Amino acid sequence: MQTKVLKKIAIATLIFLSSLTAQAQKIKVRKVKGQQAVIDFSGGVLVPGQVYKIEDEFSDTPSDSSPSRRYYFDISAGFLNHKSDISGTSSVTQIDVTSTFGWNFQDFEFGPALGYSFTSTGGNSTTSLVVGAYGDWNIIPNLSGEPFTYGMSIFLMTGQETVLDKDLTLVRVQPGLFTKWFLGGSNTGFRVNLAYRYDKYLTSGSSSGSNGIVGTFSIIHYF
Repeated sequence: MQTKVLKKIAIATLIFLSSLTAQAQKIKVRKVKGQQAVIDFSGGVLVPGQVYKIEDEFSDTPSDSSPSRRYYFDISAGFLNHKSDISGTSSVTQIDVTSTFGWNFQDFEFGPALGYSFTSTGGNSTTSLVVGAYGDWNIIPNLSGEPFTYGMSIFLMTGQETVLDKDLTLVRVQPGLFTKWFLGGSNTGFRVNLAYRYDKYLTSGSSSGSNGIVGTFSIIHYF
């Protein structure tokens, strides 16, 4: 009789402990592609190919998770040293301000971009206003809570540059590398870009270009 009571107590204890373990299990989705996902599982060991049934219902925005990084916004300041391909011209330093807004798909981000540049050489000033698009390829997927990512970027832009009261059509291609740091794994942080820029200037009957290395520092925010 005593043995049966002890067995019942042991079984009840195991059921209780299993219930606590089940409640403590957490699944963190790291990457989603179609119907497949990469997850972190804190409840034990998962066997590849085994089918598991999740009994609990999961909210799309769990209370203990960081806000999603679906959209992106930044504003950056940059310094560029470049040289025209016109014979006899010297290199100049240019100040850039650029703002972008986009969509984050973890491995890839893209969206529209707006840029303004100011250059002063020999008492003459040059200004340009460009619009276009950018794309980022993240080596580390940009997920909610991820503290750091890096990768490759490209800007394709066009607009107008004003030189000595003369308007030129400007076409810009700018491939580069970037790193992003997020403060405490939050959705706000900093971005550093190092890129190669080529500008093509078009006017009636003629064209010219310039190229150089540009570095930018950005304040970034995802929401």
